[in-house]
Amino acid sequence: MTLKEIRNSGLLELYVLGDIDAEDKRLVSACLKKYPELKQDLKEIEFALLKYAEANAIEAPKSTLQNVLDSLTMSNSTIKNSENKAIQNNYFYPLAATLLLATFFLGWKNYQASHKLESQNQVIIDCETEKNNQLEKIALLDYIVNNNTKAVNIEASERYTNTKLTLYTNNTLQKNIIKVDTLPDIDPNQTFQLWSLDGDGPPKPMDVFLERDQVFIETGYNGSSQAYAITIEKTGGSEVPNLEQLIGVFNVNS
Repeated sequence: MTLKEIRNSGLLELYVLGDIDAEDKRLVSACLKKYPELKQDLKEIEFALLKYAEANAIEAPKSTLQNVLDSLTMSNSTIKNSENKAIQNNYFYPLAATLLLATFFLGWKNYQASHKLESQNQVIIDCETEKNNQLEKIALLDYIVNNNTKAVNIEASERYTNTKLTLYTNNTLQKNIIKVDTLPDIDPNQTFQLWSLDGDGPPKPMDVFLERDQVFIETGYNGSSQAYAITIEKTGGSEVPNLEQLIGVFNVNS
């Protein structure tokens, strides 16, 4: 067990409280020899418990003090001094410390149980997340292999010949997904923008995206598009394409 593991295990606290089985006690003893700095940890835990007891000391019932004093054989003066001191402090520390340590221990047990439950819940959440990820991958694969899905490679412009993109378009499902292999680098104040080319009309602005490291990007769809184009625009996109920054065109009707 590493130093970090023993510190995070809670065994040191149980060791101080004395609520530890023989096997764990041997483990702590071995770690104390291996990591001498743990002795300081024990002192700090003991000090924290003491401060906790002092800060939260509870007043003992008056009958408890009287019963204890009555059971002791001592002179009247001794009894009187003890009573005065007890009344002055207004706390019966042995009883308070015992009750507070018990409270601390029960709190620690509850913390452990709660922590275990949180860990179990996190496992469930992680499994659910992984399941959803797998379902998304299956849905993506079903879309790509769908008989009505058409794969169109980008016709890159001369300026961006290294670009490699594939548009998976499906007129039946009215859906477009772009597969990204390579995209050009852009400045922090720039973005990629998709355009719909419909006959002789002007290009219609569509999606703006930055996910150059994302493999599959779902984009907008226009059933009347004869082609789609991608340009580099300023952040937030534009209403008119910057043709000098034309990355390429997907000819969906070719």
